[in-house]
Amino acid sequence: MDFLGIGSNMDMQSIVDKLVALEKRPILRLESQKVDYSTKQAIWREVNTRLSALSSSLDGLKLQSDFEKINATVSDEKILTASAGANAAFGEYEIEVLQLAKAQKVMSNQWQAPLTNEVILNINGKTVTVEASEENPQTIVEVAREINKTKDLGVIASVVDKRLVLEANTTNTTINFDGENSFLTAIGVLDESGQIAEGKQLQAATEAIVNINGIEVKRDSNIIEEAILGVKLILKKESPDKVNVAVNKDVDAIYNKIKGFIDEYTKVQTYLDKQTFFTKGTGDQLNSTGQLFSDSTVTILKTRLRSIFAGAVEDIAGTDLKMLSQIGIEVDKTGKVQVDDAKLKEAIKEKPTQVADIFIKKDTGMTAKMQTYIKGYTEYAGIIDSKLKYYDARIQDVDKSMKRLDERVEMRRESLIRQFTALDKALARNYDQGLWLTTQLQQLTSFKKN
Repeated sequence: MDFLGIGSNMDMQSIVDKLVALEKRPILRLESQKVDYSTKQAIWREVNTRLSALSSSLDGLKLQSDFEKINATVSDEKILTASAGANAAFGEYEIEVLQLAKAQKVMSNQWQAPLTNEVILNINGKTVTVEASEENPQTIVEVAREINKTKDLGVIASVVDKRLVLEANTTNTTINFDGENSFLTAIGVLDESGQIAEGKQLQAATEAIVNINGIEVKRDSNIIEEAILGVKLILKKESPDKVNVAVNKDVDAIYNKIKGFIDEYTKVQTYLDKQTFFTKGTGDQLNSTGQLFSDSTVTILKTRLRSIFAGAVEDIAGTDLKMLSQIGIEVDKTGKVQVDDAKLKEAIKEKPTQVADIFIKKDTGMTAKMQTYIKGYTEYAGIIDSKLKYYDARIQDVDKSMKRLDERVEMRRESLIRQFTALDKALARNYDQGLWLTTQLQQLTSFKKN
């Protein structure tokens, strides 16, 4: 610890601190420079993220199949639902669900007594055995568990209100009780002849029956495929009400993909505008600019993206649609994108192939040109990667310079302390000498008076 100024009674420590602060000014400038580099590096990382998102938004707009989405709309999804594949036949269909497909289901009498003898069941050609004895009694719950553990039995067992319930696991399928089934007879599932006992069939096996545009269609399952080309129907309940199913091009799905691309493009350009703006100062106010205002790389990026977005697609033959502006996507003088939703949807519906060509044309289409250009920025060793490495190098250079200046400032501080310590001691000696002379003079004056 330094005790400057004790001898001279002067605040020399404050003088040293102020001189050291002057020496530190270059370090403060370097710290500001480091912050600037770090800020610009973070901005370029964000640009990379946003460009990657823009490129990804085009992944669903690069194949012909991306523009062949088909949608099936249903007037009452409580009765049935429908989904359409790429090969679905367009049209309007009136469907009535006359009967649902069901699996046979049977039940036993209520049974609470413990099972003290081995239980053997023969169901669908397989044998199920439940070990039981006086010492190790079982219940019908154990019987249900053993049935469900038997692989490929084709039956699902449960216990409801102390009754064993057996159900075929596929619709329009009956359960075959063949061979020895005395236990099932004992609990009331079967009669003495081995048939389902009276009143014990909860549900008969039935097929699904639907009427489609006046044609009766039957299936074993409630999932009906290819009755309408490329359309899958899932029946939910029987109803006398007719359900309308319309199969058309899924304009909304294609529109949403294009709109998603537009949204990501807008986000990129808005962010770049924020980093490169220039506002002229008025009065005493200085001009204000974005962090990347003078960076030519970002200026080129902005300009090229806008050029691709607003430009015409080359090598499209036999079509009058070559630009996004022709399908309702305009870029105004400020660079802002305006979308005419009605015009875009109409183009998708009426000219789907031509709209697709704007995006999917090999090499010259919107998707190929935009993704290829973006890749030059976002790939490893690309433009942005080089930018990030450049700022890393500058930050390291600044750190090294700051370290050297810190060492120099510390040496200067130690030198100042030595100098002011010597001065402090010299002033203290002078002070002591002055005090001795004053004392001598006072004594001499006092002696003469006496």
